[in-house]
Amino acid sequence: MEALSRVRLTKFAELTDSLIETTLLVLFFLVPLVVVPITQELFEFNKMYLTYALTLVLVFLELAKLMLSPKLVIKTTRLFLPGAIFVAALTLATIFSIDQQVSLFGFYGRFHGGLWSWLAYGVIFFSLTQLSTKTYISLVKVSLFSALLVSVWGILEHYGIDSSYWVQDVKARVFSTLGQPNWLAAYLAMLIPWSIIFYLQASKRLATLAWFSLSITLFTCFIFTYSRGGNYGLAAGVAGLLLLLGLKTLRLQLRRLTLLVLAGGLVVAIFASPLASNLFKEPAHRTTGTLEGGDETGNIRLIVWRGAWEIFLHHPLLGTGLETFGESFYQFRPVEMNKTSEWDFLFNRAHNEYLNYLATTGVVGAGAYAGLVGSFFWLVLRFIRRAALSPERLYLSAALASTTVFLVQNIFSFTVVPLAIVLVLNFAAVIFVGVGKFSPTWPTWWNYQKTKHFAWLLFIPSILGLIVVINLWRADIFYTKGVSNNEIGNAEGAEQNLLKAVQLNPTEPNYLMQLAFAEANLASSYRASDTAKSLAKVAISASDTAVQISPQNLSLWRLRAQIYQQLASLDIDYRQAEENSRLRAVALAPSEPRIRLELAQYYFDRSKTELALTSGLESVRLKPDLVESLILVVQIYQSTGNYAAAKIYLDQALKIDPTNPELIRLSQKVGP
Repeated sequence: MEALSRVRLTKFAELTDSLIETTLLVLFFLVPLVVVPITQELFEFNKMYLTYALTLVLVFLELAKLMLSPKLVIKTTRLFLPGAIFVAALTLATIFSIDQQVSLFGFYGRFHGGLWSWLAYGVIFFSLTQLSTKTYISLVKVSLFSALLVSVWGILEHYGIDSSYWVQDVKARVFSTLGQPNWLAAYLAMLIPWSIIFYLQASKRLATLAWFSLSITLFTCFIFTYSRGGNYGLAAGVAGLLLLLGLKTLRLQLRRLTLLVLAGGLVVAIFASPLASNLFKEPAHRTTGTLEGGDETGNIRLIVWRGAWEIFLHHPLLGTGLETFGESFYQFRPVEMNKTSEWDFLFNRAHNEYLNYLATTGVVGAGAYAGLVGSFFWLVLRFIRRAALSPERLYLSAALASTTVFLVQNIFSFTVVPLAIVLVLNFAAVIFVGVGKFSPTWPTWWNYQKTKHFAWLLFIPSILGLIVVINLWRADIFYTKGVSNNEIGNAEGAEQNLLKAVQLNPTEPNYLMQLAFAEANLASSYRASDTAKSLAKVAISASDTAVQISPQNLSLWRLRAQIYQQLASLDIDYRQAEENSRLRAVALAPSEPRIRLELAQYYFDRSKTELALTSGLESVRLKPDLVESLILVVQIYQSTGNYAAAKIYLDQALKIDPTNPELIRLSQKVGP
């Protein structure tokens, strides 16, 4: 019986291996492709939660194998320790974060980068390193096939297949199923070195043609993104790949490489040169530009980077907390941002991965990240330098070149879910460097003969975990409907949907604040009644909970001020809470002119003229060309009878917007 039991358990362990491989194949194939149009964020949110769901499946299967294998062998690599240190550093940054909710789940709208996501990637990395090298290469090929589908859709997108669906001009800069041109460019650029290696390796004519076609298809879609950071990343990655291959390999593969270069050059000539617009009527593409010159995007990046550096200088050890850049940046936002076209944009990333780590995780997190990446490069380069030409060396060269693409393009951008899983796939290539083996020895009081009876209990928390992930995903659908209802003034519909969202995810402050907004709108419609008072209490409670969870979130405080503004129509005692919310918003974003304008308008409406003028003038100082602020200052001066001062600001506003009807009306009151 004992022997029969061991045979059965061994077969089950083999089955779990097969299921783990299948789960990973599904993950690397589906994550880049999945887009769901019924959630608040169509791309990243769904990719992240699909990753969570599949990671839970991996956790269940790995633990089941651990508990049911008579003799378990765990493969180890030298990246486990740097990886563990990196996760530990992120955990510390989360514990001491200014917003633990954001540090755990990621900034709402981005989702990747929270502690949960890094734990998921850690599980995926562990599972990858337990695979055979043959299965690992199969996963790379599945990723390339997924990228092929992404690229085909991107090329069709360039020719207008879905142009009527998007607000963005997707024909000019495609984003396919990734949601943003720069992300798509980085994703494709990371996989192109792999496709080149398989092309060079192919021995049969049909396979050679297939890999050549895939490489050119990926590159063509890459060109249609017209991404600067992507260009820099791909150039660095391809240059690195050629160096790693060495002169001997380049001579042997000269014919194939020449053909690939000529085909790539033809793609560039047709789609990314003056020839494209002159002969083929292609839309004008972006020029490269420079950061220091007249290119505004580059100048904006420099301003954001300066703000990120200031955050780091004030929080050097652990930063402000994992993924909190969208909250902490407002505190250190340079005033020069107000002179750019993106002055009122929300920057939830530093648009430089390394400054982002410094700002949000300090020297501890940034150092751990550098240690992890450095360890990978050291292991791979040491192997390549010593090893003769072999498939393993080629694969490691591709992984290193792909990671180089990632690192270079992230000087100007940041990581999203598809890039993260390709990075994890690259790191797992260290299995070619050599793996150790660890066989845990069960103590006599706790061996597999006993654990096998408890292994089935793993099924229960795994199912519960999947239910939680699914419910969090469903909550976002209700939230999306609720926000839409709020925007069109359907407070009852908003309340119904947002209550469901909060029930499914009671710790998400955005859901709570939108619910409070809906309840306040309903309360104001009932006027002075018991129902209105009851609704007002719900609104205040939800609002209070939201800012308790995320006290540094500027957007929440601004919406909270609007909520109290609504409730003040029922009871003027709520005005003080509105003022406090607006003052809190000013404290969180001292260089943001619109926040000052909102406070000035509040004071002016309450006949607090002196305070209104102080805040209004500060808004004008921060952004002299903000017409709304100038109009308010003119109105304040007119209300006090100071027409001379009013005329100064009126003339300033008319130079900016001479046809503005409100300015014309005000000019009639000021006189010549």
